Amino acid sequence: RPGHPVLDTSALLPSSRDSSRAATMADAHKAAGNESFKEGRYAEAAQHFTAAIDLDPGNAVLRSNRSGAFASLGRYADALADAEEAVALQPDWSKGYSRMAAALYGLGRYAESADTFQRGLQVDPSNAQMTQALQDVSAKLAAAQ
Repeated sequence: RPGHPVLDTSALLPSSRDSSRAATMADAHKAAGNESFKEGRYAEAAQHFTAAIDLDPGNAVLRSNRSGAFASLGRYADALADAEEAVALQPDWSKGYSRMAAALYGLGRYAESADTFQRGLQVDPSNAQMTQALQDVSAKLAAAQ
């Protein structure tokens, strides 16, 4: 129609500058979360990782880090949800499987924990920590029978 303004949608899309700023802010929250975690302030770490995830929801490392914080707080169901998301986002990264197995272990789901450690070792066969954790879970399962 003559005289009808065309809607300029470019202003509705995030600019590369906005994306860069969000990534910088996510990195800052991640660094603060890592520092809080190292100092044993797990609830604070989880808050920082949550803020980072809000800015970068597709980042598997952030989900994994928050999973570790939740597990340290004994919030194993929340830890499992984040670990599952980390594995879905980056299935070729063994740390996600390690976080998932640890959460399952915390929930008392030892057979599933062992299976998940095995899946992680398929991704990273030389991971000594995961190998040891699998042996520990397997021993617990054997003792329970």
